[in-house]
Amino acid sequence: MPLRPGLADDLFRLHQDPGIAERYGAWNLADARERAAAMGHAWRTDNVHK
Repeated sequence: MPLRPGLADDLFRLHQDPGIAERYGAWNLADARERAAAMGHAWRTDNVHK
């Protein structure tokens, strides 16, 4: 399922995992909401996010 703003809380929880945070950094909730919005926009406009 493509990421979208409604999944920001899940994205936030994912980035609290020590292994993921070590590689990508620990995100706060505002970071996750911003990134989820950007990812959702990419999926809507380009049908892909990378």
